[in-house]
Amino acid sequence: MPADDVRQVGNNLYGWDKGGNKTEGKDMIEISFPASDSKASLDDCVAQFEFDANHKLKRIFMGYVAVNSFFHAANLNSDDFIQQFANAYKIPEFKQRLQPNGVSQWVYVSPDNIAITIYRDKTLVIKYDNSQAETKNSFN
Repeated sequence: MPADDVRQVGNNLYGWDKGGNKTEGKDMIEISFPASDSKASLDDCVAQFEFDANHKLKRIFMGYVAVNSFFHAANLNSDDFIQQFANAYKIPEFKQRLQPNGVSQWVYVSPDNIAITIYRDKTLVIKYDNSQAETKNSFN
């Protein structure tokens, strides 16, 4: 998705003038949301859209405050959010993983190597995962 499309989606969905602050750089757009609780860190309150040198979207990061706002998910626990996200975007199955530090995450990697990771607090990361493609191509 080109940077201009992300800007338009941001304006349409949330609007820079409706409480979100926009920081725009050459390769990233960041939207800050007001903290919803006292334990929210700065990372919890942002949505970041990163672009490659060709201005194509390569990574989305959304802290849980941003997820709650974008997806109207404040009243959902993480299990319900993950299920609704999977249903809405026709994701066949998330695999649950436990990181060495004890943090739970759910991961799905599409046939096109798009990795979607949702953490226990509903933080969301979507990115192109070229590690599998590179490994597969190295054997060709």
